[in-house]
Amino acid sequence: MIYFVQMGSLPFVKIGFTKFLTVRIGVLQSASPLPLVVVGTIPGEQCDEALAHRALWASRKLNEWFDAAAAIDLYNRLLCESDVRSYLLIAVAEAEISSPVADAAFIKKVIGQAVTKLTEQHGVEAVAEELGCDPKSVRNARAGRGLVKLSTAANLLALDPTALDPIFALFGRRTEELPTKRSSIEAARDALDGLLNKLVRAA
Repeated sequence: MIYFVQMGSLPFVKIGFTKFLTVRIGVLQSASPLPLVVVGTIPGEQCDEALAHRALWASRKLNEWFDAAAAIDLYNRLLCESDVRSYLLIAVAEAEISSPVADAAFIKKVIGQAVTKLTEQHGVEAVAEELGCDPKSVRNARAGRGLVKLSTAANLLALDPTALDPIFALFGRRTEELPTKRSSIEAARDALDGLLNKLVRAA
């Protein structure tokens, strides 16, 4: 289960995962100078705890402690959801689309790393052909001097279905789950359209 625990009347709430709440609270209480108050619990696994942390990253105070207002608001919203994980994935996407970790520089870095890896495996010419651009653009992308558009970068999935995983991970998706090269490319374009295209326009 995922637990939400507030430190006395202070505006700090810890979000954690445990199978034994009473034992876990006892351990936390032994290290806390103030009484701990259990706000509530939500059914979930460790991966859901991690998603909750990512969704509230902008409200993080220290380690697993978050701003109480933001944490309690998330808890109350989760209480109304039948599919906690799906809701958390959406919350993470909404939070990270405006966060510094998901800005154009991050996208550029991921694409550059993917291009570098694939050119080492397949050569500059092969990657350029797959992207539909000239070799110079590929070399620039490797050096971090150019931004390959996300719609174009989706073609890299024909060479490696996991090439853009760091981008998809922001939205709780992994490209290797897609069954074929062609469907990977089509699904990638669908996923990159919309939220991710905002990052390209901001570049």
